[in-house]
Amino acid sequence: KPVIILSFVRSNTKGKVGRLLSDFRRLNVAVSRAECKLIMIGSLSTLRAGSEPLRMSLDRLDKTGKVVRFQ
Repeated sequence: KPVIILSFVRSNTKGKVGRLLSDFRRLNVAVSRAECKLIMIGSLSTLRAGSEPLRMSLDRLDKTGKVVRFQ
């Protein structure tokens, strides 16, 4: 698909995420399907704390100014 929107519904102070986000192979399938644009919506702090593969990607995206924060 040209555009993929991933919505991560968990947000908590413990940084607990489900099994999908802890498994690099399954996460890779979810994010690699976008041909042009990938939009991820979720709690940045929870995703960073709960998923090592996502933490590395989100840190890289944040450094390049590609993370948009909404309050």
